[in-house]
Amino acid sequence: MDTGKGAERSEGISLVVCIVGSQSVAVICASLLLLFWIGRVEAYSVLLGGLICVIPNAYFAHRIRDSAGMDTAGMNARLVTGEIGKWVLSGTLFLFVFIKVEEVNEIYLFVCFLLLQSFNLFVPLATTNMPFINR
Repeated sequence: MDTGKGAERSEGISLVVCIVGSQSVAVICASLLLLFWIGRVEAYSVLLGGLICVIPNAYFAHRIRDSAGMDTAGMNARLVTGEIGKWVLSGTLFLFVFIKVEEVNEIYLFVCFLLLQSFNLFVPLATTNMPFINR
């Protein structure tokens, strides 16, 4: 009967973890399907677009994970720095891909990135009636 902060987390899955996890599963499945049906370049373009989305979201999730017990100013500071970090990471990863990867299909890269960004809206809507998701 632990009533501490950790007891709340063990009862269910965090919504942020659900979003990042579903993005990760979707990008891996899409990359594998494209690898077998369309081609190698398109598959790793989707994988790179997915990583450009998932890595900054995972960073943001890490930044806001322990903000539950904070005061409003501390929570706002973590949210703002987490969001700024997401933008910086996304920009840096896009820059890295366009400089270092010689053969990339930009359409697949951007479409995957944008589709995975939409998970930030649709996963919370789809999980509203699931009691094991902590909000």
